[in-house]
Amino acid sequence: MGSPPWEGEDKGRRGPYGGGKEAADAAARAAAEEEAIRARILKKWQQRNTHALARERNRAICAMDGLPLTEDIDDKDTPATSRPDSVPTASSTGTSARKTRSISRRRRRDAMLHLRKLFLSASHVRTPSLSPLSPLHRLLAATAPASPEPFAVEDYLVTTCGLSRPKARKASKKLAHLKSPSKIDAVLAFLAALGISPSGTAAIVAADPQFLCADVELNLAKRVAELTVLGLKRSQIARLIPLARAPFRSSSLGPNLAFWLPVFGSFEKLLGAIKVNGGILGADLEKVAKPNLAILQQCGISVQEFSDTYLTRVLTRLPEYVQSAVLYIDKLGVPRDSPMFRYAIMAFAFQSQEKIDRKMGILEMLGWSQDDVLTAVRKMPCILTMSEERMQTAVNFLTRDVGLEIPYIAQRPVLDDVLTAVRKMPCILTMSEERMQTAVNFLTRDVGLEIPYIAQRPVLVMYSYERRLLPRHSLLNILNSKDLLYPELDFYSIVALTEKKFLDKYVHPYEKSIPGLAATYASYCAEKVPNEVST
Repeated sequence: MGSPPWEGEDKGRRGPYGGGKEAADAAARAAAEEEAIRARILKKWQQRNTHALARERNRAICAMDGLPLTEDIDDKDTPATSRPDSVPTASSTGTSARKTRSISRRRRRDAMLHLRKLFLSASHVRTPSLSPLSPLHRLLAATAPASPEPFAVEDYLVTTCGLSRPKARKASKKLAHLKSPSKIDAVLAFLAALGISPSGTAAIVAADPQFLCADVELNLAKRVAELTVLGLKRSQIARLIPLARAPFRSSSLGPNLAFWLPVFGSFEKLLGAIKVNGGILGADLEKVAKPNLAILQQCGISVQEFSDTYLTRVLTRLPEYVQSAVLYIDKLGVPRDSPMFRYAIMAFAFQSQEKIDRKMGILEMLGWSQDDVLTAVRKMPCILTMSEERMQTAVNFLTRDVGLEIPYIAQRPVLDDVLTAVRKMPCILTMSEERMQTAVNFLTRDVGLEIPYIAQRPVLVMYSYERRLLPRHSLLNILNSKDLLYPELDFYSIVALTEKKFLDKYVHPYEKSIPGLAATYASYCAEKVPNEVST
């Protein structure tokens, strides 16, 4: 037995082929031929060593059993009784037996030592290795093509899913574990088969990148089958997925939809509710949804009537908060058949009674009587959804800057309108108190505009009272007196026109009908007493 024939080869030998595709192919063919030759040599070498080992093992076993082997036993060790020409005697018989036993013991000892040496050497026999140091492996490594580059998730989301680079970069952080695009491709094909547009798919991926990790066969396809059994069309399912990305990967989606569809009466109303509160698809039906529905029904409120309003959030609120809100609203004296009762539930179900009392106390500290506070809350319960700081700012603004009286505000809860105006145009708070009060008084008393109308168009307060609001309003009064304007004209659209457009539309066309109209308007703008307009 010995080492394989190639054990002594130079371990630094490399293939003689250079770069290029043809060279690589040639090197690969040469490597394959060399591997085949080595395999044949290895097989013969293993067979030879196996046969030799078997012979040595059999020889040792026979020796231990005392069986003579002619190739192992010399004539001088053979007992006399085994020779044909010997004649056994009485004295020689005992001597021969002792000699035979001695030879057997010696053979067993030698056999054991030989067998031990044999197996120890066999355990150290090296077989051909494909370790990084073997010549064959080095040859293959030198000629093998380079491994493909790792999967670039960010680039793939940009080129395939249509995401912008910033959105793709953010989404790729949640998909870094993916090593290939196979799973993403399967999900994209699934969404396309449902009829979801590329832009809709991009929106889904941007909002929930892990949707691309869902198993199409074991997860998404099962959801489609379950919803189809409920009577939903594929087009309806396609509209549902963008609003229920996480629930669509949950096995609870089917049972939840089966419960809510009859509650809302139609898929369209249910879809409207999900747009406002997607949490209803994951709510605990027994502990949350059903108890809240029972409370609302006791108050005479039908879920179908507010499917697309903020009130749907009450359905997923803990029932104890909803019940507490109903009791508190009854205490305030808001009738259950009043439209404000629903708004009151929205306002109170998400706040503790202590917090509500504290906000009402702030109003009283600002000079409101208890009757004023109750009047305002009954007329506009959502006034208590404002933060304490915002409420105080709005009240101060209305009383100090605008000059409104507390009873007036209580009868017309305009705090929310004020905050709407500030959000739309924060610079309104940079105006002087006098200028602001003048503008608001003019718009409400002289022009006849409502506070909500002004709050949605806060730029009206920012326009110059002397050079814009008053001159244009005065001109419009002249034209109205001549029945030259449609009564439904919007004041904001007129005031918002540039000066040139206003002259071209409301001054120049009427100069022949009303002599001196242009001069009168110019006098208004110059803050001078206008000349009499000819009639």
